[in-house]
Amino acid sequence: MAMLCADIKMILDPKTIVIGGGIGLAEGYLDEVLEHPPRHLDLKIVPATLGSRAGAIGAADIARAAMAHDTPG
Repeated sequence: MAMLCADIKMILDPKTIVIGGGIGLAEGYLDEVLEHPPRHLDLKIVPATLGSRAGAIGAADIARAAMAHDTPG
């Protein structure tokens, strides 16, 4: 995963990469990734802040947007 993050940094040059999902948020996983950071790149890797609620929040946001679009003005 650390190498993948390094590749993403070299191709797209983001300032921060957010790791989430069932694997990314598993206890100890991100710590393991951060133990092998790409040393030559200035890259910040952080956990997703919505945690396991991200899917539900995303679905609710899509539903809200769809309802706003379908509501007559």
